[in-house]
Amino acid sequence: MSPQLASPEPRLRCFIAMAFDIVDTDRWFDDVLEPLLRSLRCKPVRIDRVEHNDNIDTRIIAEIEKADFVVADLTYARPSVYFEAGYAQRSIPVIYTCRKDHLQPPKETTPESHRVHFDLAMRNIVAWKSPDDPIFADRIAKRIALISRPILAGQKRALEVQQEEEKFRSLSLDGQLVASSAAVRHVLTDRKVTLAGYAEDRAGSVGLADNYLVVGRRVHGSEMIGVQARVAASITLAKLRELRRLLVSPLYDVGASRPSRLVLLRDVLLLVTKNPLPLERMMSALPEFSVVDPTRKQLQLRSELKIPAKRIINVDHVLIRRSSYGAPYVGINAERPYGETEIWPVGAESRGRRDRERIVVPVRTVNRIINVIAIDKVRSIREVEERASFALDACASAPASRGSAD
Repeated sequence: MSPQLASPEPRLRCFIAMAFDIVDTDRWFDDVLEPLLRSLRCKPVRIDRVEHNDNIDTRIIAEIEKADFVVADLTYARPSVYFEAGYAQRSIPVIYTCRKDHLQPPKETTPESHRVHFDLAMRNIVAWKSPDDPIFADRIAKRIALISRPILAGQKRALEVQQEEEKFRSLSLDGQLVASSAAVRHVLTDRKVTLAGYAEDRAGSVGLADNYLVVGRRVHGSEMIGVQARVAASITLAKLRELRRLLVSPLYDVGASRPSRLVLLRDVLLLVTKNPLPLERMMSALPEFSVVDPTRKQLQLRSELKIPAKRIINVDHVLIRRSSYGAPYVGINAERPYGETEIWPVGAESRGRRDRERIVVPVRTVNRIINVIAIDKVRSIREVEERASFALDACASAPASRGSAD
């Protein structure tokens, strides 16, 4: 046969559960169901026509588990058909069919024992009058098309995921980290989070200078969400303890155009890694945090934070700088990214050096919810985007109850 005339490869695999070696059901399968399935690029698997040397029950289970869907014909009420349909229905679609008279009150030609059992009689069963019933062929084709759409969509999605993972693996380690960082930036931008262009330059101030740090914030009504993402091949316990500095002195701007309206700060630290990041390691580095979701490796701490209570003129960004010396806040100007202005709370300004440029402002306390979430074992860019999106959405919807003082 020439390649042009070859039959296309089946897209789906269909297990057939039915009564064997009976004239009308065999004709129904041979003349209607099998040709129809093949025309729809579905491979029919009828266990009595499969050559094997296995235990029959074991082989039936194996074939069902390989199938994408099942057609279970209840004609003649074979117990094996009920069992196979029930087993399959746990995980894949089952289309029920039967000869039409098996759905009606018993007659001489259809004894009570052949009627469809009560538990399945309420199903939307596709009935056939005769082995060559044309109405049945049309109905079963539509039913197969209906259940096939999500299956084929899932197969397409699985193929795309596989291709994306292969593409990601083909990148160098540095390329994977750059791509992951870009994916996080894309997610933040989509959520209207303003990225902090100064963050990488200033990461050294908290001992974390590197090229794989993404920082941004968004103010919406009375809430601010500050996001910091550390992207790395792996994060050791020692590195986790260093990352605590991002929680003590976050690199996103805590200033607001209307500080008096701000009542809640949602602080998110995403740990994006290629290698596994065990939850136990996170808990060891952050013992004061509680586990909110062990599956997503999410830790949380509720506390409070003092921030400037007024907008500061000629200061574009206000950063927290907690240390044993110096002002608790610094202001930076976009035109002078490496210059700093000390910002002191009212009443504490006397501790600062007289030769430093300073601003004195009142401060106020806002509630703070800190979430630390691992996005580990990364295999593709899409995975980073999906998991980061899910993490941010979950943090944004967390109940805003007041916690203990920081």
